[in-house]
Amino acid sequence: NSRRRRLSRNSRRRRRGMCGARMRRSDRRTCRSLRRDFCESRRERRRNRSMCRHLGFRTLAAGAAEDAIETFAEDNEVFSEETQREVDMIVDDYEAELEDSEDASEDYDSEDYDSEDYDSEDSEDYDAY
Repeated sequence: NSRRRRLSRNSRRRRRGMCGARMRRSDRRTCRSLRRDFCESRRERRRNRSMCRHLGFRTLAAGAAEDAIETFAEDNEVFSEETQREVDMIVDDYEAELEDSEDASEDYDSEDYDSEDYDSEDSEDYDAY
């Protein structure tokens, strides 16, 4: 149980700022998906401020005026346990989903297709459209 807790803490430490300036190459796809779904527009970043800020995207700091410049979280900025748990769950889900899609595309790419199975007469029907 303590090992699991230690892994969880390490995971949280790794995920804090994972999509920011120190982003790892292996996190790029995950970060791109998270940004698209949660942190792309200023409105989304405002609504999901804690999560986006924790992940390393520029957002308004807590208590900042609406027209203030968005900034990155400071190293000493504190995030609630709830925010950290939510980020962990969401990132785990996204990483698993991306892993599944990679596995599916590898399965598709590795299949052998026999050119004789392809009926060229059918393809001519599509050319007419």
